[in-house]
Amino acid sequence: MKSVEKVGTEGHDDVFTPIAYKNNIYYFTSMTSNNKKQTSVLGYMYVNAKTGKTYYYREEADAMTPNRADSLAENRMKQTQWKANMPLLYRIDGKPTWVVSMIDDNGAFMSYVYLLANGNGTQDTVAVGTDAKSTLQKYRNLFNTDLGTASSSYSGKKQRFNGTVKRVVKVNNSEVAFLLNENENVFYASIKDYPRNMFIQSGDQISFTGYKDGKTVVVVKDINNKTL
Repeated sequence: MKSVEKVGTEGHDDVFTPIAYKNNIYYFTSMTSNNKKQTSVLGYMYVNAKTGKTYYYREEADAMTPNRADSLAENRMKQTQWKANMPLLYRIDGKPTWVVSMIDDNGAFMSYVYLLANGNGTQDTVAVGTDAKSTLQKYRNLFNTDLGTASSSYSGKKQRFNGTVKRVVKVNNSEVAFLLNENENVFYASIKDYPRNMFIQSGDQISFTGYKDGKTVVVVKDINNKTL
Protein backbone atom coordinates (compact mmCIF):
# COMPACT_ATOMS: atom_id res chain seq x y z
CA MET A 1 0.00 0.00 0.00
CA LYS A 2 0.97 3.64 -0.34
CA SER A 3 -0.20 7.02 0.88
CA VAL A 4 -2.61 8.85 -1.39
CA GLU A 5 -0.75 11.69 -3.08
CA LYS A 6 -1.35 15.44 -3.13
CA VAL A 7 -4.07 15.68 -0.50
CA GLY A 8 -2.22 17.21 2.45
CA THR A 9 -2.36 20.68 3.94
CA GLU A 10 1.33 21.23 4.69
CA GLY A 11 2.36 21.99 1.14
CA HIS A 12 1.75 21.19 -2.51
CA ASP A 13 3.36 17.74 -2.48
CA ASP A 14 2.99 16.75 1.17
CA VAL A 15 0.47 14.08 1.99
CA PHE A 16 -0.13 14.25 5.74
CA THR A 17 -2.98 16.21 7.29
CA PRO A 18 -2.56 17.38 10.93
CA ILE A 19 -5.53 16.64 13.22
CA ALA A 20 -5.98 17.60 16.88
CA TYR A 21 -7.57 14.91 19.08
CA LYS A 22 -7.67 14.81 22.90
CA ASN A 23 -4.78 17.25 23.34
CA ASN A 24 -2.59 15.38 20.86
CA ILE A 25 -1.63 16.15 17.28
CA TYR A 26 -1.84 13.31 14.78
CA TYR A 27 -0.78 13.23 11.16
CA PHE A 28 -3.38 11.52 9.02
CA THR A 29 -3.23 10.06 5.54
CA SER A 30 -5.39 7.74 3.47
CA MET A 31 -3.85 4.51 2.23
CA THR A 32 -4.54 2.96 -1.14
CA SER A 33 -3.11 0.26 -3.40
CA ASN A 34 0.05 0.59 -5.47
CA ASN A 35 -2.18 -0.21 -8.43
CA LYS A 36 -2.66 3.12 -10.22
CA LYS A 37 -6.14 2.08 -11.30
CA GLN A 38 -7.26 1.80 -7.68
CA THR A 39 -9.70 4.59 -6.76
CA SER A 40 -10.74 3.32 -3.33
CA VAL A 41 -9.30 3.90 0.12
CA LEU A 42 -8.08 0.71 1.82
CA GLY A 43 -7.40 2.25 5.22
CA TYR A 44 -6.08 5.20 7.21
CA MET A 45 -2.80 5.87 8.96
CA TYR A 46 -2.49 8.09 12.02
CA VAL A 47 0.88 9.08 13.48
CA ASN A 48 1.18 10.71 16.90
CA ALA A 49 3.29 13.82 16.21
CA LYS A 50 4.89 13.68 19.67
CA THR A 51 5.55 9.98 20.21
CA GLY A 52 5.70 8.73 16.63
CA LYS A 53 3.31 5.89 17.49
CA THR A 54 1.43 4.75 14.41
CA TYR A 55 -2.16 3.53 14.15
CA TYR A 56 -3.72 1.89 11.10
CA TYR A 57 -7.46 1.53 10.59
CA ARG A 58 -8.89 -0.57 7.80
CA GLU A 59 -11.75 0.86 5.75
CA GLU A 60 -14.58 -1.66 5.67
CA ALA A 61 -16.73 0.29 3.21
CA ASP A 62 -15.94 1.03 -0.43
CA ALA A 63 -14.73 4.62 0.01
CA MET A 64 -13.28 6.65 -2.85
CA THR A 65 -9.81 8.17 -2.48
CA PRO A 66 -9.51 11.86 -1.55
CA ASN A 67 -8.08 12.49 -5.03
CA ARG A 68 -11.30 11.15 -6.50
CA ALA A 69 -13.35 13.24 -4.06
CA ASP A 70 -11.42 16.37 -5.07
CA SER A 71 -12.01 15.64 -8.74
CA LEU A 72 -15.75 15.11 -8.25
CA ALA A 73 -16.05 18.25 -6.11
CA GLU A 74 -14.30 20.38 -8.72
CA ASN A 75 -16.46 18.89 -11.46
CA ARG A 76 -19.56 19.64 -9.39
CA MET A 77 -18.44 23.29 -9.09
CA LYS A 78 -16.78 23.62 -12.50
CA GLN A 79 -18.81 26.70 -13.40
CA THR A 80 -17.04 28.58 -10.58
CA GLN A 81 -13.49 27.41 -11.41
CA TRP A 82 -12.89 26.92 -7.67
CA LYS A 83 -10.32 24.38 -6.56
CA ALA A 84 -10.82 21.54 -4.07
CA ASN A 85 -8.75 21.73 -0.90
CA MET A 86 -8.13 19.65 2.25
CA PRO A 87 -10.58 16.74 1.83
CA LEU A 88 -11.43 15.17 5.20
CA LEU A 89 -13.29 11.91 5.68
CA TYR A 90 -16.09 11.75 8.24
CA ARG A 91 -18.68 9.13 9.09
CA ILE A 92 -22.03 10.93 9.05
CA ASP A 93 -25.03 8.92 10.23
CA GLY A 94 -22.99 5.79 9.51
CA LYS A 95 -22.13 6.87 5.96
CA PRO A 96 -18.49 7.52 4.94
CA THR A 97 -18.47 11.10 3.70
CA TRP A 98 -15.78 13.31 2.17
CA VAL A 99 -16.00 16.96 3.22
CA VAL A 100 -14.13 19.09 0.69
CA SER A 101 -13.43 22.82 1.00
CA MET A 102 -13.57 24.85 -2.20
CA ILE A 103 -11.25 27.85 -2.58
CA ASP A 104 -10.86 30.55 -5.22
CA ASP A 105 -7.68 31.64 -7.02
CA ASN A 106 -6.72 33.81 -4.03
CA GLY A 107 -6.97 30.89 -1.62
CA ALA A 108 -10.14 32.23 0.01
CA PHE A 109 -12.71 29.70 1.22
CA MET A 110 -15.89 29.76 -0.89
CA SER A 111 -17.99 26.68 -0.10
CA TYR A 112 -18.20 23.11 1.18
CA VAL A 113 -18.93 20.02 -0.88
CA TYR A 114 -20.13 16.91 0.98
CA LEU A 115 -19.80 13.70 -1.04
CA LEU A 116 -20.93 10.18 -0.19
CA ALA A 117 -17.58 8.36 -0.16
CA ASN A 118 -18.99 5.15 -1.59
CA GLY A 119 -21.15 7.00 -4.10
CA ASN A 120 -20.38 8.05 -7.65
CA GLY A 121 -20.67 11.82 -7.36
CA THR A 122 -24.21 12.05 -8.72
CA GLN A 123 -26.51 14.86 -7.62
CA ASP A 124 -28.32 12.59 -5.19
CA THR A 125 -25.10 11.90 -3.24
CA VAL A 126 -23.60 15.41 -3.10
CA ALA A 127 -24.53 18.49 -1.07
CA VAL A 128 -23.10 21.99 -1.52
CA GLY A 129 -23.29 24.95 0.84
CA THR A 130 -21.51 28.01 2.15
CA ASP A 131 -21.32 26.89 5.79
CA ALA A 132 -20.78 23.52 7.44
CA LYS A 133 -24.01 23.45 9.45
CA SER A 134 -26.45 24.05 6.61
CA THR A 135 -24.48 21.84 4.21
CA LEU A 136 -24.63 19.00 6.72
CA GLN A 137 -28.38 19.47 6.98
CA LYS A 138 -28.80 19.35 3.21
CA TYR A 139 -26.57 16.27 3.01
CA ARG A 140 -28.69 14.47 5.59
CA ASN A 141 -31.82 15.49 3.69
CA LEU A 142 -30.56 13.53 0.69
CA PHE A 143 -30.83 10.25 2.59
CA ASN A 144 -33.23 10.80 5.46
CA THR A 145 -35.76 13.62 5.51
CA ASP A 146 -36.76 16.06 2.82
CA LEU A 147 -36.90 19.84 3.08
CA GLY A 148 -40.62 19.67 3.72
CA THR A 149 -40.38 17.89 7.07
CA ALA A 150 -41.23 19.34 10.47
CA SER A 151 -39.60 22.59 11.51
CA SER A 152 -37.76 20.85 14.36
CA SER A 153 -35.32 19.48 11.76
CA TYR A 154 -34.23 22.96 10.69
CA SER A 155 -31.49 25.15 12.08
CA GLY A 156 -31.48 28.93 12.10
CA LYS A 157 -34.16 31.57 12.52
CA LYS A 158 -37.55 31.37 10.83
CA GLN A 159 -38.22 34.40 8.63
CA ARG A 160 -40.48 35.61 5.84
CA PHE A 161 -38.87 36.51 2.50
CA ASN A 162 -40.00 38.09 -0.75
CA GLY A 163 -38.34 39.45 -3.86
CA THR A 164 -37.46 38.92 -7.51
CA VAL A 165 -35.63 35.77 -8.57
CA LYS A 166 -32.18 36.58 -9.94
CA ARG A 167 -30.96 33.08 -10.82
CA VAL A 168 -32.07 29.49 -10.18
CA VAL A 169 -30.35 26.11 -10.59
CA LYS A 170 -31.41 22.52 -9.98
CA VAL A 171 -29.14 21.12 -7.27
CA ASN A 172 -30.39 17.52 -7.45
CA ASN A 173 -33.63 15.62 -7.95
CA SER A 174 -34.90 16.85 -4.59
CA GLU A 175 -34.18 20.58 -4.49
CA VAL A 176 -33.40 23.78 -6.35
CA ALA A 177 -31.19 26.67 -5.28
CA PHE A 178 -31.87 30.28 -6.20
CA LEU A 179 -30.82 33.87 -5.60
CA LEU A 180 -32.94 36.99 -5.15
CA ASN A 181 -32.13 40.47 -6.38
CA GLU A 182 -30.51 42.68 -3.74
CA ASN A 183 -30.16 39.75 -1.33
CA GLU A 184 -26.90 38.00 -0.40
CA ASN A 185 -28.54 34.78 0.82
CA VAL A 186 -28.56 31.48 -1.06
CA PHE A 187 -32.00 29.83 -0.93
CA TYR A 188 -32.79 26.10 -1.17
CA ALA A 189 -36.28 24.74 -1.83
CA SER A 190 -37.70 21.22 -2.05
CA ILE A 191 -39.09 20.14 -5.42
CA LYS A 192 -39.73 16.57 -4.28
CA ASP A 193 -42.45 17.37 -1.75
CA TYR A 194 -43.49 20.62 -3.46
CA PRO A 195 -43.18 20.10 -7.25
CA ARG A 196 -44.43 23.61 -8.11
CA ASN A 197 -41.20 25.01 -6.68
CA MET A 198 -39.31 23.71 -9.72
CA PHE A 199 -41.09 26.19 -11.98
CA ILE A 200 -39.58 29.36 -10.54
CA GLN A 201 -37.37 31.24 -12.97
CA SER A 202 -35.45 34.49 -13.26
CA GLY A 203 -37.70 37.52 -13.00
CA ASP A 204 -40.46 35.82 -10.98
CA GLN A 205 -41.92 37.71 -8.03
CA ILE A 206 -42.03 35.28 -5.11
CA SER A 207 -42.61 35.13 -1.36
CA PHE A 208 -42.02 32.32 1.12
CA THR A 209 -41.01 31.33 4.64
CA GLY A 210 -37.57 29.92 5.38
CA TYR A 211 -35.02 29.18 8.07
CA LYS A 212 -31.96 31.43 7.81
CA ASP A 213 -28.62 30.12 9.08
CA GLY A 214 -25.72 32.37 8.13
CA LYS A 215 -26.22 33.24 4.47
CA THR A 216 -28.13 30.04 3.71
CA VAL A 217 -31.92 29.81 3.80
CA VAL A 218 -33.93 26.57 3.65
CA VAL A 219 -37.41 27.25 2.26
CA VAL A 220 -40.40 25.78 4.08
CA LYS A 221 -43.14 24.25 1.93
CA ASP A 222 -44.47 25.94 -1.23
CA ILE A 223 -43.12 29.14 -2.73
CA ASN A 224 -45.84 31.68 -3.49
CA ASN A 225 -45.09 32.65 -7.09
CA LYS A 226 -47.04 35.79 -7.99
CA THR A 227 -45.91 35.55 -11.62
CA LEU A 228 -47.64 32.21 -12.30
